[in-house]
Amino acid sequence: MDINIEKVNSVEKTVKVILAWENVSDDYDKIVKKLRKNLKLSGFRPGKVPMGLAKRHLAPNIQYEFVNKIIEKTFQNVLEEKNMTEYVDSSLENVVFKEGEPFEYTIKLEVDPQITLPDYKSDMKLTRKKYIVSDDDIELYMDEIKKEKAEVLMVDGAVEEGFFINCNLEKLDDDGNLIEGEKIEGRLYEVGVKPLDDKNAELLIGKNVNDVIKINLELEAGQPSDYNVTIIGIEEHKLPEINDEWVKTNLTSVDSLEAWKKQVSSSMQKDLETRAKQEFDGSIQDWFLNNMEFEVPKSRISHYLDGMVNNFKTQSGNMKVDENEIRKYYEPQAEKSVKWFMIEGKIKDDEGIAITSEDFDKKVEELVSSYPEDQREQFVNIYKQDAYKQQIEMQLLSDKIMEHILENAQIDTEEIKSSDLRK
Repeated sequence: MDINIEKVNSVEKTVKVILAWENVSDDYDKIVKKLRKNLKLSGFRPGKVPMGLAKRHLAPNIQYEFVNKIIEKTFQNVLEEKNMTEYVDSSLENVVFKEGEPFEYTIKLEVDPQITLPDYKSDMKLTRKKYIVSDDDIELYMDEIKKEKAEVLMVDGAVEEGFFINCNLEKLDDDGNLIEGEKIEGRLYEVGVKPLDDKNAELLIGKNVNDVIKINLELEAGQPSDYNVTIIGIEEHKLPEINDEWVKTNLTSVDSLEAWKKQVSSSMQKDLETRAKQEFDGSIQDWFLNNMEFEVPKSRISHYLDGMVNNFKTQSGNMKVDENEIRKYYEPQAEKSVKWFMIEGKIKDDEGIAITSEDFDKKVEELVSSYPEDQREQFVNIYKQDAYKQQIEMQLLSDKIMEHILENAQIDTEEIKSSDLRK
């Protein structure tokens, strides 16, 4: 058996195997005998068709079974002999098969590249953002609650600033003609607030139900267009006064305005901390990716995208899913995620990072602590099932790798008010 290995690039190799006919002829003869035994041709009893005629009729079946048999029988031994048992994917590239002559096949292997990590222990300098809830954002949140709880009064009169209009919109072309099929019905807008602010508000103030006003609106970012706006209703929204009494009447978790503000602030702060962590973790990944260049196996990206497509299909129910569009849109994310997975693996191997049974048990105990005590054992058993266990261990491993990176990184902190995020 001759074996020729050729490196195509850092993630692809071809393995060409050539076998002398005498080494595979027994398998060939057994396959021909088995298939000939069940061959039925007019004028011949089953199993008695002349060998030459049988081989001609059975040629596709013989080749299919023979090729698969020999590759299955020999390729694992080839991989073990050449220390190539760890690969990502394989595909049959070529077969040369003719009775009595050497049998040859070529298989392409995809392998993970050998990567070299940058000197993150000395060179990594990062800035961690610390977001702080501002009083302005708490007030904005409460203003939104006021709007949601407003008393709606139908107005029998003209539009004033701050009133709401219920309207139909008909889009116009450059010549001022109605565009067929470009009608939007039942839109509710506040006069004085985008898109009905400034000049548009001036055009509407003093108008009444059934009036039609030509207004230039930017309903899509960067695409202003003229519309005929027909007023079909005018509303006044009377906002409630938010005080201790209102809080007691409308909320169950708190009994005073001050307590509610603290609750809102705490909730906002948790959201900001989650955002800050996601951004910081992303900056760590970006630091490695910006300081490394390496290829990734195409099959790893393909498998990642398969998962994305399946998720969309599950979430979409009976709606049609454009698989090609999903793959195209998420391909950059897939490549980034696969690269980070490989970087994590390299750090894990270099540093000997591992998850112990104690780590797993402690995490499970933490997870079930939020459940009623009489249900915790049930959830412990669920989390110990293979699918859940694997997910938990993968997350624990990622957390440990991140902790190791942070132990060596130089980190500055930048405090940012949440109100600054709106600027």
